[in-house]
Amino acid sequence: MEGELAQSVLRNFWYTLFKKELIVEIAEIKIDKNSLEKLLIKYFAGEKLKDDIEPTGNPLSYYNSVKSGQKFTKKIKCLGDVEFYFAEIPEHMNYVAMLRKPHMVVFSKAYRFPGAYCGFCL
Repeated sequence: MEGELAQSVLRNFWYTLFKKELIVEIAEIKIDKNSLEKLLIKYFAGEKLKDDIEPTGNPLSYYNSVKSGQKFTKKIKCLGDVEFYFAEIPEHMNYVAMLRKPHMVVFSKAYRFPGAYCGFCL
């Protein structure tokens, strides 16, 4: 039970945790910036990159795209400052996670690209 709840928190709020804007405690599990990578690896390493759980995509891949992918920034008139992270990965995922300013993953969307990638848009 605690593991499933931890997975849900990691799937939807990993970026908020990464930015040190949230700390979650579930029984004996403390999820914060310091434990984030270890818990993402524990719960999502070796898992499918695409699954039937929304938002689609493995949060560990999205995390890695922010941590070591290419970052692009642009000011868009109706949205303001937008950040996009892009990482080529060995397996076919080809999804971009979309976030709102409170840093919660809202949804993910597939985009066509000739290679395998993972993206993250804020």
